[in-house]
Amino acid sequence: MADSAPPGASRTLAAGTVVEIELTDAVSSETAKRGDKFGLKLAEPIVLGDRVVVPAGAPGMGEVVFAQPAHLMGAAGKLVLAARYVDFRGQRLALHAFRLGAGGENRETVTFVADLLVGPVSILIPGGGVEFPVGTRANAKLAADVVLADPPPPTAAPSQPPTQTSIPPQGTK
Repeated sequence: MADSAPPGASRTLAAGTVVEIELTDAVSSETAKRGDKFGLKLAEPIVLGDRVVVPAGAPGMGEVVFAQPAHLMGAAGKLVLAARYVDFRGQRLALHAFRLGAGGENRETVTFVADLLVGPVSILIPGGGVEFPVGTRANAKLAADVVLADPPPPTAAPSQPPTQTSIPPQGTK
C-alpha cells in the first residue's frame, strides 16, 4: 500500500512501536570496536492503521556499544550492539530496545575442558568469536513519538514554452 494520507491526517507513530530491522553490514566481535557504525534497514514496513507509512528497505544506522574478541584460555568473544535510527525522507526515527532474535553465529573452534593431562595445552585454544552476518534480523522500538512529515508534492514536468514558427514576411508590391 502506498502512503496516500490526505494532508493533515494523523501520521504520528507512537513511542514503543516495534519495528523489524535487518543488518546490512556484518558485525564481528573479532574486528568491531566500540563506536563503530553499521548499516541496517527496515525489514518490514511500518504500518499505521491500514496504510504503509514507512516502507521496508528504509536505511538506518546502528552502533557497536561493546566488543571484545575471543581470548586464549577459551574466553568467548562478546558483542553488544545498539540500533540508533532509521532514516525516512531525511527524518531520523530514533530507535532503542534493540533485540536480536538469535545470539549470532558462534565461530568457536572446539574448546576443551582441561583436565590434568591436557591442562597446559588448553591455554592455547581460543574461545569463539561472535558474528552477526548481513541479513540478521532483529527488532527495536521507536524511542519517541514520531510525527511523519508530509511527503513532498509531486514535481510537475517543466513546461516548455510553445514553439513559434516563423512566418515569412508578406511581400510588398
